[in-house]
Amino acid sequence: MSIAEKIAELLQGDIQTAIEKSLSAEAGSAKELAGDVFRHLQGNWGGKDIYIPVSNTITRNRAIREDFNGRNHAAVCKQHCISLRTLYRVIGR
Repeated sequence: MSIAEKIAELLQGDIQTAIEKSLSAEAGSAKELAGDVFRHLQGNWGGKDIYIPVSNTITRNRAIREDFNGRNHAAVCKQHCISLRTLYRVIGR
């Protein structure tokens, strides 16, 4: 299985999980609906590089700024799972 096929499989599984949680759907019907949604996405976005932003970045960035004291770069990066470049971008705002 190629990397692209594995990513597609994982994405479809994530869609299925979201459907199950949101609609309290049974696994079988959620899997079928996830397949339909995934095929729709393939039709519209297939072959394109897309960026899916982290949810709720405003809240995350606020927490980063609150946790940063000017000397704890590494600790804040580790705590929030971000790069040093991202930390500088967030605190620069």
